[in-house]
Amino acid sequence: MIALSAFWIWMLVDCAKRISRGDTKQVGWIIAIALTHWVGALAYFFFGRSSSPPTHT
Repeated sequence: MIALSAFWIWMLVDCAKRISRGDTKQVGWIIAIALTHWVGALAYFFFGRSSSPPTHT
């Protein structure tokens, strides 16, 4: 359970970092991840993340 929660938090943070690039679809992903916990995080990991890393501002 701890590993799944850590993965969930990691995906939320990763998605939030990508919003700063102006990627508006990430807002929908954050909502999906928050509401579905690790299932949404797993879906985001495989389908929502782009190959480019988030930019840091």
